[in-house]
Amino acid sequence: MEAAQWWANGGSGKAQQFSDDCAALGIELPAGFAQPETCFKVEAENWESVMVFLSLDTQWQIGAMGEVIGLNYAGVESVFRIKRIKNREALFDDLQIMERAAVTAFREQRQKK
Repeated sequence: MEAAQWWANGGSGKAQQFSDDCAALGIELPAGFAQPETCFKVEAENWESVMVFLSLDTQWQIGAMGEVIGLNYAGVESVFRIKRIKNREALFDDLQIMERAAVTAFREQRQKK
């Protein structure tokens, strides 16, 4: 889920959110203060799911008003076949969790604009 949010936020969501929160609260950070990490660890058992999710970056469905709806599942199935994914059911479950996290991040970005 964190990987999807990170991706949907252009890779810098946490640091930017932290900076925005501090500014909104009027908090001045001391000189040399280290921003939160803009990367994260992917556990070995989640690596395949994250890599497949990232390979689906051209498979997002966009609504008439420009909003992100979700992944094109026909495209997901094609990627599964092309990459010869064997454990499709479990991987699909992981992708849906990541999809929901990314859609939420996209919606939050739209609301800020």
